[in-house]
Amino acid sequence: MRHQQYCPLGQNWPTPCVQTIPGGIYPNKMIFISGVPSSNPTRFSIYLQNGMDYEPGHIGLVVDARFSFYSDRNVLVRNHREHGNWGREEREVSHFPFIPNVPFDMIILIEDHQYKVAVNNQHLLEFRHRIKSQSSIDTLRIDGSVALTQIRFQ
Repeated sequence: MRHQQYCPLGQNWPTPCVQTIPGGIYPNKMIFISGVPSSNPTRFSIYLQNGMDYEPGHIGLVVDARFSFYSDRNVLVRNHREHGNWGREEREVSHFPFIPNVPFDMIILIEDHQYKVAVNNQHLLEFRHRIKSQSSIDTLRIDGSVALTQIRFQ
């Protein structure tokens, strides 16, 4: 298991970081993430997962912002992981909202059957729940080429 940095709320911190989601996820829960991609980013990833392990068996949602990762350039990949197996990637979005060295604000809204993600007050994507037991998703993990300035739950 890779070392994880546990991130106290209300502070600036580097990645990787792991934060327990107070009360877990449920419909109408919102997760607010603010950060700044590095000046020469490759990618950063945001995981809603079960437990604090680096490679958990269950990930309800991963949003992987790929600036320059292998053949991917400015691609936003979404996926899930169940019982250790990755699902089918989703890659379609209207635009890639992240720019090196430019701050962003992301909101993840949990709904009954899907996640909705907005960046800088613009709806970006929806991702249907693929894991049957969403109540097992209790942790936020963020890795990669991004400096975080805020994580907040509501």
